[in-house]
Amino acid sequence: MRLCLVTGEYPPQQGGVGDYTYQLAYHLNQLGVEVIVLTGAGPKGKDPWPVHRVVPKWDWRIWTYLDRLNNRFNPDIVHIQYQTAAYGLHPAINLWPLCRRLPGSRHQSTIVVTYHDAKHPYLFPKAGRLRPWVTYCLANWSDAVIATNPYDWHVLEQELSGRPVHLVPIGSNIPTAPPVGYDRAAWRRDVCRVDDNQFLMVYFGFLNASKGADDLVTALGLLQHAHFPVQLLMLGGTVGASDPTNAAYLAKVKASITAQNLDSYVRWTDFLPPDQVSAYLLAADAAVLPYQDGATFRRGSLMAVLKHGLPVVTTSSIEDTGKIPGGHFPSLNHRQNAYLVPVKDPQAIAGAVEDLIMHPDLRQMLSQGAADLSQAFTWESIAHKTRYIYQTLV
Repeated sequence: MRLCLVTGEYPPQQGGVGDYTYQLAYHLNQLGVEVIVLTGAGPKGKDPWPVHRVVPKWDWRIWTYLDRLNNRFNPDIVHIQYQTAAYGLHPAINLWPLCRRLPGSRHQSTIVVTYHDAKHPYLFPKAGRLRPWVTYCLANWSDAVIATNPYDWHVLEQELSGRPVHLVPIGSNIPTAPPVGYDRAAWRRDVCRVDDNQFLMVYFGFLNASKGADDLVTALGLLQHAHFPVQLLMLGGTVGASDPTNAAYLAKVKASITAQNLDSYVRWTDFLPPDQVSAYLLAADAAVLPYQDGATFRRGSLMAVLKHGLPVVTTSSIEDTGKIPGGHFPSLNHRQNAYLVPVKDPQAIAGAVEDLIMHPDLRQMLSQGAADLSQAFTWESIAHKTRYIYQTLV
């Protein structure tokens, strides 16, 4: 089987969808699927399969690039990894499956789309109802649709009027594999600069207004005011490659840290290779991910901290695991595999961290629960489910 993966971002670009695409390609390739990737122009990486970095901008010219690649390689499946920010908020990728319906079209490949989110692209001022129509026409004109979490699955099922939507989760893009010879105590002391009496909480992922970093900073201020020995590690790249609004939000968060005199309690890293990210996650006492739109399994940062068995404080889940394909789907459960707090509530975040500081047994229970939950999201399982969808179409 020959597969073309289409993605708006791809390593070495920073971004969760790009990392997801690489992991999916790797594990499908292990199952015997021949993979090629079409992505935006940029620096080359060490790629085990052909990667065509030929798209200078995700505008209407993408139709030409896709058709050229289709005619040259004749893939059985073209699988679009859809996240509107990664395609510059432009509708060209949404409308591309329409080309099969145009007179004289030679495009014969089967089209699959994975929705990493269902945000509407920018079209023009006052586009109104046209924006959701463009978002979901990609699903309507594709041969198969995949959601990565129960929330998006329910939304897509409703929009597609009962047409089947597959549910295939994402996995952690960061394996639990720190550098050779890793020693947690030494890493905390020499790299993180925290001692045994300090509680190290970590925020992992890009800064975005939906991820609640400003609430976390306020919570840190409350904890310091109450004289808890807490340090905050802001781990990873700060803004990513896709969303231009992230830079403004980063400036807002840093200004808040300075205004509250918290600079000495916050440490920033830059974008790091996976083994170093893993080392930092294993060194932390807890992760705090206060998503303002509620926790969801489409968040790669959440999947990474679960994979590393970190006690995690996060916001109440928006996932509805009621009627979903295949029966039971894992869920976040308060004080079992996560410590759940209301959205936009710094006081509750601070209270949760205080609870974890005061009760090591609770931390241990949440750590084990997170590790157990992560077993439902292995890349081997994800690749098998995805290949099965391909096989039902080809």
